[in-house]
Amino acid sequence: MRSGLVRFGRHLRRGAAAYGVLLIALLLTLLASSYVRQNVEAEARTRFEETTQATKAAIYRRLQGNLAAMFGARGLLRVSHSIDRDEWEGYVRSIEPGLRRNRVRKAQSLEGLQSLGFATYLRPGEREAYSRRAREEGVRDLWPETNGERSAYFPLKFVAPSYEANRKMINYDPYSDPAYRSVMDRARDIREPQATGMDYVLTNAPPHSEADLVMKKGFVVYLPVYQEGEARGLHCRTAAHPQRIPRRYLQGRRTLRPHLR
Repeated sequence: MRSGLVRFGRHLRRGAAAYGVLLIALLLTLLASSYVRQNVEAEARTRFEETTQATKAAIYRRLQGNLAAMFGARGLLRVSHSIDRDEWEGYVRSIEPGLRRNRVRKAQSLEGLQSLGFATYLRPGEREAYSRRAREEGVRDLWPETNGERSAYFPLKFVAPSYEANRKMINYDPYSDPAYRSVMDRARDIREPQATGMDYVLTNAPPHSEADLVMKKGFVVYLPVYQEGEARGLHCRTAAHPQRIPRRYLQGRRTLRPHLR
């Protein structure tokens, strides 16, 4: 036993230099591996941060373009006492991607928006006459049907571009949905655009799909519209709604791209 330990000790002394070199090599390898790993992780973080910032910037630009389109539409509605379906369709078509011909239009964009529509305010006593005109025009009546009277209705009078999915939304009353109503009331109170949380937006189906229409993840933005020169608290105050109710709301329905869902 002792002789074996003596021989092992002699072996270590004779190979000390070689073992020293091996140990140094292992330490250098570990240091190099750690350095490379840290660099790779740092580069990955940098790329992720750059991608995240670029994505945020792209979303911001698109949303700013969408909001500019909605504010432009609000200006049109504020100075127009009446506007028909063809005029609304023409305005929306004029700001579709590829059709913007001047600097103002270039700042306004429908890119990412499924539709731009406006909802008009109805008092309870105006609902029947509105429904009668809708039937005469051959469009869907105000929906969904309500259980009893409400103090205010906001059917979507026009929705453009006039794709099939958008035409399905004509005369839908978003104010009947508590989730939409709370967003619309918030927009009314602060007089600024307000968005829903994650929602599902009805869209045309992609090519070669078996379905005609599909639901995609997205959200909805509402912007109140007050008539030009209209003073606060003018005409629509009710016991249920002490704040002045806007004559119209603009509605923008936006879908999310797959990588943002």
